[in-house]
Amino acid sequence: MTDTLGNIEIQEIESINVMPMDTPIPYGEVMPGDTSNDAEELNIQPCLGLEFESLEKVREFYNSFAKKNGFGIRIRSSKPKMTVLVCCCEGQHKVKGLVDKDTHDNICQSIRKCSTLRTSCQASPIVSRGDIASNWVIKSFSNDHNHVMLSPKSVCYMRCHKKMSVVAQSLVEKFEEEGLLTGKVASIFNNSDSYFSDRDCWNHIRNLRRKNLDLGDVEVVFNYCKRKQVENPNFFYEIQCDDDSRMVNFLWVDARSRVAYQKFGDVITFDTTYKTNKYNESEKSFTWLFQTWLEAMGGKKSVSIITNQDLTIGVAIKKSTFKRELKRCIRESPCIDIFEEEWKRLMKEYNLEGNEWLQGLYRIKESWIPIFNRSTFFAGMNTTQRSEGINAFFDSFVHSRTRLQEFVVNFEKAVDCRLEAKEREDYKSRHKSRILSTGSKVEHHAEFFYTRNVFGKFQDELRKVNEFTKKKIRRDGPSHVYQ
Repeated sequence: MTDTLGNIEIQEIESINVMPMDTPIPYGEVMPGDTSNDAEELNIQPCLGLEFESLEKVREFYNSFAKKNGFGIRIRSSKPKMTVLVCCCEGQHKVKGLVDKDTHDNICQSIRKCSTLRTSCQASPIVSRGDIASNWVIKSFSNDHNHVMLSPKSVCYMRCHKKMSVVAQSLVEKFEEEGLLTGKVASIFNNSDSYFSDRDCWNHIRNLRRKNLDLGDVEVVFNYCKRKQVENPNFFYEIQCDDDSRMVNFLWVDARSRVAYQKFGDVITFDTTYKTNKYNESEKSFTWLFQTWLEAMGGKKSVSIITNQDLTIGVAIKKSTFKRELKRCIRESPCIDIFEEEWKRLMKEYNLEGNEWLQGLYRIKESWIPIFNRSTFFAGMNTTQRSEGINAFFDSFVHSRTRLQEFVVNFEKAVDCRLEAKEREDYKSRHKSRILSTGSKVEHHAEFFYTRNVFGKFQDELRKVNEFTKKKIRRDGPSHVYQ
C-alpha cells in the first residue's frame, strides 16, 4: 500500500508544470490560477527577461506603465533585432540654425517663446529578438527619471497617451462630411480614461485627406461617377481634359435631376458666384458647359435662364442715393418709354454716361429689366432670391476647404435633403386639408388642385380681391358692369 501511495504521489508531482526562475515571462498570457483576462490587471512591472509576442505589445506595455507612473514614452531607434524606447524627457532641445552677431537676438527671442520637455532623462528599456523570431525580450531596463512625474489629470495631455477610438474617428469623419465642427467630438468623448483635443480631430481629417491625395482628386471623382452610373444608368457625367490629360471642366447630373428637368425645366438658375468669384470662367468653358448640359437633358431647352451679372460697380455708387433711384427705375417703370427716359436722366444727373458696367447692363436690358420680359416665364424667381437662397442652402454642406471629391458626395447629400423636404411637403399637401378663408366655390375648387404653398399665395390674392367694394351699375347683354 505504501508503494502504491508513493507511486500515486510521484505521478501527481510529475503532472505539475514548474517554470524555472530563469525562463522569460510571457507578457499578455494569464498565469495558472489567475482568472483575469486583462494582462494589465496583473500589474506586471518592466524587468529583465520579460517577453512579448510583438514589438507593438512592447510599446503598448511600456506606454501603459508610463501612464500609470506619470510620464510619456517614444521610440528612439528601431532596428531589425533591437529597439530602444525612452522617456519623452530624454535628450536635449536643440535650436536649429547658426548663432552669430546679427541673428543672436532673434534666436534668443525664439527660444524664450518655446518650451520643451527634454531634461536628458535616462530612463529606458531596451528590447531585442528572443529565441522565437517573432518574440521580443527586455535585455536592459532603467527607471531612473530626473524630472517630476505628472499627475493622472495631466498625463493624458501627452501625445503618446492621447487616445481616439475608432468610434470617435468615425464620428469626426461624419461631422466633417456634414459640415459640422469636428472639434466638438473631443468634448463628447473625453473622460478620465480617454483624452484627445480638437487639434487631434483636425489631424485625423488631415491624415485622411493625405491618404485620398495618394489616389488623386480627379481619379476619386471619376470612380465615384462610374459607380453611380452602374447603380443607375441614367446618371450622367462628362469630363473634359486638356492635351496633358488634366481635367479642365466637369459636369454631372444625377438621375433624379434629369427626370425632374423634363417636367419642371422651364426655368433654371446658373450661379458662378458661390464661394468664389473667378474660377475657370471663360467663354470656351461656358460654351462646353451649356452644350454638355443640353446633351444631358436630351436636347430640351429651358424657357428662361436666371444668372448673375459680374458686379464690378464701385462702392461709392452702391452706397449713394443713386442705388435707390435706379431700383425704382428698374422695378416701377410702367412702360418702356418711361424706363428709357428715367434711365437717361439718372445717367446724366449722376455723371455716369461713360460707366462701362452700367452701359453693359443697358445693352442687355431686354434680358433682365421686368418691363421688357413680362411675357417670359420665370416661375416667380429673381436673381437676388436665387443667389441668397441657394447659397444659404449649400452653406450647410460645403465650405471654403471642400475639395472636389468631397463636393460631389456632399452635393448628393444636398439633393437628398431637398428631395426629403419635397416629400414632406407632398405629404402635407395631399393629406392635410387647407383651411378656407372665404368659403367661396373658387377657393374650394383651388384647394384640390394647388399645392399647400401655392394655395396660400392664391388665398392671399383672393383675399385682396374680396377687399374691393363692388357695385353693379348696369347690365350689357350677357355682361355685367361693376364699379
